[in-house]
Amino acid sequence: MNPKRYLYTTWISIILILAFSRGQWGVVTQVVSEVPALRPEAGANLATPEGVALMKTAWRYSDAQIVEVGFNEPGADRRPSGPANRTYDSMPHAGAANFGPTQTRFPRG
Repeated sequence: MNPKRYLYTTWISIILILAFSRGQWGVVTQVVSEVPALRPEAGANLATPEGVALMKTAWRYSDAQIVEVGFNEPGADRRPSGPANRTYDSMPHAGAANFGPTQTRFPRG
């Protein structure tokens, strides 16, 4: 018998044995019961003045303005290195460092 063929058939046999004995050699998984559905210990309705007072917070808002801003179009390098252009943006951005109580108002309840 050809040694290469013997090696080939041996490997094929090992692979088939492992494939068909998957139940014995397969990955063992952990069986978990359903996730416990616990009720919350407390709740607050933030749509009411009582809920807002309970959480010691306040609703604030700011009217948005549409402003024209400048930007550069994409260049050949796919970066904003192309010609200057104009577009629109909404202001103020809530994530800005200077966004705060001076730019917001309390809604009337």
